[in-house]
Amino acid sequence: MIVACNNKTPPTRNAELTVTYMGKVVKYERPTWYNESQLREELKKPGKKYLIFGAPWCGGCDSLRTALRQANLLHKVIFVNVEEEWCTRVAQFYSVKSLPTLFEIAPDTKITDAKVGPSEIVMHLLINED
Repeated sequence: MIVACNNKTPPTRNAELTVTYMGKVVKYERPTWYNESQLREELKKPGKKYLIFGAPWCGGCDSLRTALRQANLLHKVIFVNVEEEWCTRVAQFYSVKSLPTLFEIAPDTKITDAKVGPSEIVMHLLINED
């Protein structure tokens, strides 16, 4: 069982957005929710990743997105929607009990840390900012 609150559904977007000004990227956003194939592609890329399990109706997930956008950290995370069947299976396998939940994934794809809740997740990302 996954626990969260709010029934507000944010708009979904599954495309990247890049805004440049005078040759410099001034804004970059990833898709709102990654699908299974997009997640697989991201996990193939080198480096550490931050995977966040969430849902469109989750108020904490919406707050987290806002906080990450304000801290210019939204581009560092991969959001997956637990309402999708493939993601539900993955969440159950890893015993995700509440939303949002973050898994820090090492370059070798091993989970090295987990955080639950918007505050813990934002603090973890701020502390571990590259």
